[in-house]
Amino acid sequence: GVRPGDQVGLYLPRSIAMYVSLLAILKSGGAYVVLDDSYPPERVREICRRASLRHAISTRSLGDALEASCWTGRLCLDAPEVEAALSGYGENDLGLALEEGSAAFAYFTSGSTGAPKGALNSHAGAVNAMQAMARELGLGPGDRVLQFAPVGFDVVIEEVLPAWFSGAAVVLRDEEGVLVPARLQEMLARNGITVCELMPSYWAHWVAYLGREHMAPPESLRCVMLGSDQVRVEIYRMWQDFGIPIVNVFGLTETGCTSTVYRAEGPQPYEKTLPNGRPLAN
Repeated sequence: GVRPGDQVGLYLPRSIAMYVSLLAILKSGGAYVVLDDSYPPERVREICRRASLRHAISTRSLGDALEASCWTGRLCLDAPEVEAALSGYGENDLGLALEEGSAAFAYFTSGSTGAPKGALNSHAGAVNAMQAMARELGLGPGDRVLQFAPVGFDVVIEEVLPAWFSGAAVVLRDEEGVLVPARLQEMLARNGITVCELMPSYWAHWVAYLGREHMAPPESLRCVMLGSDQVRVEIYRMWQDFGIPIVNVFGLTETGCTSTVYRAEGPQPYEKTLPNGRPLAN
C-alpha cells in the first residue's frame, strides 16, 4: 500500500533484512525514515509524529514496544504470515515510473535544539550525488565497502548507495557499540574491506594503535574516507607512509550527506587540518 511520496519507517536492527527493506521502499517510490533501534522510545515516537508515518517495517519485538498510534500500518518481517507472503514474490523489478523530485529518504538530526528535525532528499538528488561519490572513490564490482556508521546517521547513504550503483559489495559491521582499534583492524582484514568511512577522532585512535603495535592496515584496504570533523595533519603524516589515500568528506544532512571532497595522497603542505576540498561533481 505504499504510494510515491509516502514516508515509511524502517525500525530494524542493522541486518541484511534492513537493507533489503530500504531498497524495497525506494523501489516502491516511497521515502524511508530510519528509526534507529538504539534510540530511546520517546525519540522514536517523536520522529514518527513529525514524519507523519503511514507505514513501518519492523519486527514483532521492536514494534510492540511502541504504541500503534506511531503508524497506521506495520509490516513485521518475522511474522509467519509475512514470511510466507514474501516468499511468493518474484525477483523482477517493479517497473514503476518514479518522479525524480519525489522524496527518497529523510534523516532526522537534532541540530542545536535537541528536537529531531527531518531533512528530505529526492530520488534524483540521491542518484546524482551518490553516483558522483562512486566515481570519486573509483568503486567497482571488486570492492567491499564497510557499512560502519550507526544506522540512524546519514553517513549510511554514502556507505551503501555508491557501492550498489557500482556493483560493489556492502559488508555490514558485525559488532555494535564502540570498537577498540584492534577489533576494527581484525574486522577489516577478515572481511577483505577495500573502502571504509570513519570519524577522524576514531581514525586517530586506530593510527595510534597501528604505531604502537608496529602494524599496517590490512592489505585489502585501498581508501579511507573521513568525515564529520576536521582531519588533523599531524595524524595524517603518521598515516601517509601506508600509501593509502585519505578522502576527506564534508557536508550536511540537508544536502544529501557530502558536498565537498578532498583527496589526500603523499605529503601535504597544510599545517593544522586538511582542507574541505572542492564541491562534489553535480
